[in-house]
Amino acid sequence: MGEFLAKSSGFTIQNLRFPPFEIKRGQLLGFHLGGGPHYHILRNEFILLLTKKKRRPEIAVSEPFALAELLVDRAFSRLLFPRSVKNLIEKQGGQNSLPESRLYEQAELFPNSKINGLNHFQKKWVALCLCISKGEHILLDMLGITPKYADQIVDLVAEYVSLGGTAIVVDNFNDSKVWGIQYYQIRN
Repeated sequence: MGEFLAKSSGFTIQNLRFPPFEIKRGQLLGFHLGGGPHYHILRNEFILLLTKKKRRPEIAVSEPFALAELLVDRAFSRLLFPRSVKNLIEKQGGQNSLPESRLYEQAELFPNSKINGLNHFQKKWVALCLCISKGEHILLDMLGITPKYADQIVDLVAEYVSLGGTAIVVDNFNDSKVWGIQYYQIRN
């Protein structure tokens, strides 16, 4: 640990205050954005800042984070050429792929499972595995993930971080502190 990937003196989005924070390689941070109509505005703005698609003087990002986005097959390709999980991993995965047993069994997937047939958790799981395989700094939005599956996802992220990865988790859970990671509460 040493080099900062992101450092902030604190900033405000729509009257809600992000406290000062810093994240170095090999760390895992969490941000609790609360629920309500402001969640998506905060989330989207925060993502733009951490992926370096937008800049603010109060936050410096030395290397962009990769958002583990939900997988979506476009309507045209979904009908004519539906992608399987195995095909997606082979084409878009990196050098550090998870063992197949971990990838498929934990999320109750099969190599030939079609992307458009996956549930919300499975799509998030595969997206996270793609980011891990590429060795990226991960930005993970937990919105829509049930607590049962959230525990599995956070366990995988924590394991990735223990091996030298870096991750930021954004959520709206009331009990997110049970994961034992450093959390920042966004307040007005």
